Formats: sequence, structure tokens, C-alpha cells
Amino acid sequence: MYKSKSIFLIATLFLMAFVSCTEENEKRTNATPKAASEKESILSPKLAKLYQAVVDKHDEVMPLDNDIAVYREQLKKKMEILQDGKEKDQVMKTLIALGKAHDEMIAWMRNFKNVHTAEEFYQSQSEEIITKYLRNEETSIENVANRMHTSVEMAKEILR
Repeated sequence: MYKSKSIFLIATLFLMAFVSCTEENEKRTNATPKAASEKESILSPKLAKLYQAVVDKHDEVMPLDNDIAVYREQLKKKMEILQDGKEKDQVMKTLIALGKAHDEMIAWMRNFKNVHTAEEFYQSQSEEIITKYLRNEETSIENVANRMHTSVEMAKEILR
């Protein structure tokens, strides 16, 4: 009973995160042309392009978070039937890698300065500072994406 509640809770949390990202994308997509142009006028064309590249990378890799949740549950079940040994150690390492990948995505999203919610930052900083910030975020989300892809591949290999 406790296990099914845990699975339900985890699934609900991931669904909420996914819906939140989806709703944010729909808001951006469905914004009236005037409202969208007002928000985007905060950034120069060069910065807007860099900002969009960062957001696109997030949007590309975010769906993997759902896969991570599924693989974690499958690997936990596998752990229950394994005896101590090399295979169990590998499953544990993969579970840890999947958890770190998920945690890094959540931390990145929490810390990212979205142009729609952190207008003051984008309006008050120089183009040079914003460029450095966005380049840093681009590297950061690339690292998160790599960790997510790697951990998912590790899980797939074990579960074959």
C-alpha cells in the first residue's frame, strides 16, 4: 500500500512539472502578437536568439524527466529481486544517476531567470552581463541534458 502511494505521488509530481512546462509553452505560443512583442522587446534580437536557444534546449530535454521517473520505478523493482553483487551495484549507480539528473533539471528550472518572470533582471543589466548569464545557462542546460541522456541510456541498458 505504501509503495503504491509512493508511485502515485511521484507520478503526480512529474505530471505537474510536465503540465507546468507545457502550460508555459502554450502561454508563450498563444500570446497575442502585441503581448509577445512587448515581452520580447526587453531583449535585443541577439539576446532574444540566445535566450530562445536556451529555452529550446530545456524544452527538448524536459520530456526525458518522465522517462526518468518510469525507469527509476522499474529499476527499484529490479533491485528487490537481485542478490547482492555486481549487477545490483550497477542498478544502484544507475538509480543514483537518474536521481541526480532529475534533481539537476529541477534546480536548473528553479534558478533560470525566465524573461517573463524576471523582467527586472533583463531590464536592469547590460547586454554584456545578460549575454554572459545566458551563455552560462546554455552550458548549464547542456550539462543537464547530457546527464539526463546518459542516465536514461544506462537504465535502458540494464533493463534490456
